[in-house]
Amino acid sequence: MRITENTVVNNLLDRISDTRSRVTQLQQQLSTGKRVNTMSDDPAGGETILRYKSAIQKNTQFKNNADSGSEIMNDTSSALDSFGNLVIDLKSILTAANNASRSNSLDSYGKQVNELLKSMIELANTNSQGKYIFGGTQTQDPPYTLSFDESTVTSNPNGIDGAIKLDMGEGTREQVNITGQQAFNGTQMFSTIIQIRDTLLANNAPTTAQLQSVDDFMNHIMAVSSQAGSMVNRFDLLSSQLDTENSRMTSLLSNTQDTDVAQAGIQLSQDQTILDAAMGSGANIIQKSLINFLMGTG
Repeated sequence: MRITENTVVNNLLDRISDTRSRVTQLQQQLSTGKRVNTMSDDPAGGETILRYKSAIQKNTQFKNNADSGSEIMNDTSSALDSFGNLVIDLKSILTAANNASRSNSLDSYGKQVNELLKSMIELANTNSQGKYIFGGTQTQDPPYTLSFDESTVTSNPNGIDGAIKLDMGEGTREQVNITGQQAFNGTQMFSTIIQIRDTLLANNAPTTAQLQSVDDFMNHIMAVSSQAGSMVNRFDLLSSQLDTENSRMTSLLSNTQDTDVAQAGIQLSQDQTILDAAMGSGANIIQKSLINFLMGTG
């Protein structure tokens, strides 16, 4: 079978075109640092890259939610610890007030209780990240208000309950708040403290029931504070796990997507040498073919 000069020229041009395409692709890989720059570079690898990127993006959002939950619950735990310290102070005041030898100055203890009450309301209205942490789902309004005459404490009429939940995994939502209803039994704690204060201001000793109520407050606050601490630990652990998983997937993404610089450099050098040689051969063959054509001997 006779191979014509046209066939030789066309085959040579095809090889030059293929080699030039490889050189261009390798140059792009080295300049971008990416082995796969378009889906046509590696369709299967491109799909894998998209899956990794999507998973990393989701995990990053889950981690951000876990970090946000941890920050909120840290502030919640801190506020509850401070509240618990005030309840301890309240118990100390009542213990002193219950001493019969000081019965003539019970109203002064009542004034101290009133100052504690105002501090407790401030803690119950703790604001974190621009949101009232004990307001339930009503995070933009203070959950508690002490009346002007300091006779009553009322809660936000729109509510102080409702769970705020954030996505922290596929199909996993976690509550990231402790409501005023959970922490302080609505307004019950404050109403009881107002009764204790008024009892003392009337120069009367606190009742056994009132003393028991303060003990109950302490136990309740400690339990809720412990719950908040456990939630902080859970969110921190979850954040760490998500961070580790993201690092693993980022490594896999890099292995699939990034250019092996050393290997690509060697391949580029080889292909460039092949291209230069082919271009030189091609010039000679095409020149010879053109001369033969002009002389009528092709």
